[in-house]
Amino acid sequence: RTGIPVDRHIIKLYMLSASTAGVAGVLSTLRFTAGSAVIGDPLLLSSIAAVIIGGVSLFGGAGSIIGTVIGALIIAVLTTGLVMLNVPAFWQFIVVGAVVIVAVLIDQSRDLILGRRGRGT
Repeated sequence: RTGIPVDRHIIKLYMLSASTAGVAGVLSTLRFTAGSAVIGDPLLLSSIAAVIIGGVSLFGGAGSIIGTVIGALIIAVLTTGLVMLNVPAFWQFIVVGAVVIVAVLIDQSRDLILGRRGRGT
């Protein structure tokens, strides 16, 4: 067979992902001196928001690492600004959620304008 061995690369990527998740779990346990399966739940919304703001569509498609980094910086600046303004954590989550909704609406509007989706396929 010729070409790139896709199966081998997929297995390597899963192994790399599992290894980094394991290292993150060990570091989390060392930091908090206890292990918990839900310790990273507050970071989930920020992570998804960073990826969506970075240009990755929720409905499939491709994105870029640079876009995701820019999205993460936007979320970090937003949450830091809200902390500096003494906004309660509850409202910070609402603001980040609203930003995610706006980003999805912009993505959908752009796709409708460019005619990439929504034609019954």
